[in-house]
Amino acid sequence: MNFHFTRFIGFLPATVVENFFRVLGGPWAEPVFPHLPGELHVERVMAKLDPLDLHLCGERPQR
Repeated sequence: MNFHFTRFIGFLPATVVENFFRVLGGPWAEPVFPHLPGELHVERVMAKLDPLDLHLCGERPQR
């Protein structure tokens, strides 16, 4: 995820998907879906790989 056009695929059960997106994004107070995406917190996902039951293929990116 070091590049703007990094692609990934994930196979997540429904119970994990909800937690994944809660960690990745933030709360949205408006009653409609936003027209522009909000800030994504990939660092929070990377810090919670085990609780989210996510496994990276290959080496973790070094920053």
